Amino acid sequence: MSTNVTLYVESGSATSERTKAAMDSAGIAYELVSVSADDYPLRAVETSYATAPVTVVDGSSWDGYRPDLIARLASQQALEVYEVPVDPTDELYCESCQ
Repeated sequence: MSTNVTLYVESGSATSERTKAAMDSAGIAYELVSVSADDYPLRAVETSYATAPVTVVDGSSWDGYRPDLIARLASQQALEVYEVPVDPTDELYCESCQ
């Protein structure tokens, strides 16, 4: 299952820049949407958050710079993409188990 992440940021916002940098550093793939002060509350997200950044992950969301939630998201995405390689020469390989 793939996680859908959208990051709403405001130009010149220090917390938006920190959030983007943390997500980039953690290798999180996201869709970036620029918003302005006229977009508040963030109608596109249908929330009452008053400031950017707002991060939306598969329908749930948070606002502000949240390194704890970014780390949790990175861990979840790492688990999603990890696949155990199948080696048919392995003595534990089971054709019907695949």
